[in-house]
This record gives sequence, C-alpha cells and structure tokens, in this order.
Amino acid sequence: MLSKKLIDLAEEHCGGKIVFVLEGGYNATNLANGANAVFAALMDKDFVDPGDASPRKETDASEMIEKVCKWHRF
Repeated sequence: MLSKKLIDLAEEHCGGKIVFVLEGGYNATNLANGANAVFAALMDKDFVDPGDASPRKETDASEMIEKVCKWHRF
C-alpha cells in the first residue's frame, strides 16, 4: 500500500516525519473529508467518502498517479 511506502521513506530519509498540506477551499466539510482520508490511509484503514459538497465533477487522476509512481519507482 502506498501509505506504507510513504511511512518507510519518511523513516529512511527524514526521521519518520511526514508533512501533508490539505486543500479544500473554504468548504469545511471537504477539508474534514480530506483530513480523514489522509489519516485513514496512514492507518491502512478504508475511507468511505461521505460525499463531496463541490458542484464540480472530480477529475480522475489515477493515470497521472500511476505515471508519478512509476517515475519515482514506487
């Protein structure tokens, strides 16, 4: 799982420290959902998205994420 790799990399390169910057605009629900998703991933728990209050369609970034992981050899 990607979170395990992040934790391992953080241990190896920076004493286990990880910093996350969350962006959710001014919508408190979206910010909370983003924080909950990050914490769930770090604890290897499933995150069930309760829904997005954004009126915009979310972009599928899976292809770009695959390319970045491949480039970084994850």
